[in-house]
Amino acid sequence: MPHVQRLHLASVCEYEVGGQRKH
Repeated sequence: MPHVQRLHLASVCEYEVGGQRKH
């Protein structure tokens, strides 16, 4: 299911970026 994988990837990317920005 590429759709789920893509959504998961976007979530992880957003989480990593948010964490870096917060810290």
